[in-house]
Amino acid sequence: MRSFNRQSLGTIFRKPHQMFSHVFAGITDFDCALAFYEPLMDVLGI
Repeated sequence: MRSFNRQSLGTIFRKPHQMFSHVFAGITDFDCALAFYEPLMDVLGI
């Protein structure tokens, strides 16, 4: 997995103030992920 720092991201994104709009992470244990994300989404109002 590649890690990014501010300088390396600057070489990827040439326009100022550009950012990621979506980030995806795979899971292997759906029940565990659901137990983590459900309370988080409630706090965020999503």
